[in-house]
Parts: sequence; C-alpha cells; structure tokens
Amino acid sequence: KKKIIEALNNDKFLWRTIQGISKETKIDPDLIKSVMRANTEVIVQSTSCNDKGEALFTTREKLRKEGGTLKRLSSALINRGG
Repeated sequence: KKKIIEALNNDKFLWRTIQGISKETKIDPDLIKSVMRANTEVIVQSTSCNDKGEALFTTREKLRKEGGTLKRLSSALINRGG
C-alpha cells in the first residue's frame, strides 16, 4: 500500500494509470487494483480516462491540494475573460 500511495503522490503526475504505477513500483497490476479498491478513503478514480482509455487515479490529499490550485487558475482566467 505504501509504495502505491508514494507512486500516486509522485510530483511529476497529478493522475496515474495502473500500468504507470506498476512500472514505477514493480507491483503486479492486479494487486494494485485490489489495494485501490480496499483504500477508497485515500485513493480516488477520475471520471475521465487518458487518451488510451485507461482509468486514472490519484490520492484524495493530492487532488484536494492540486484541485484548489486548478480552481484558482480557472477562476482567474474566467475573470480575465480568457
């Protein structure tokens, strides 16, 4: 669980695929899926997929932190008319 959470919190990515996490952690994708299903209080799945149709995941903490930044940026752009 710890390695998966660390991979999800990798600063290079906001959203991660199971394959990306597996490649980084060397953990079997099926085990990653099991850990994710058992830890929905920590891990969230995006409502969107990547361009290959793969599910995307992040941590609630990272989404809260990064999501706030994205909301402020989009509000600033809307307020500028752009």
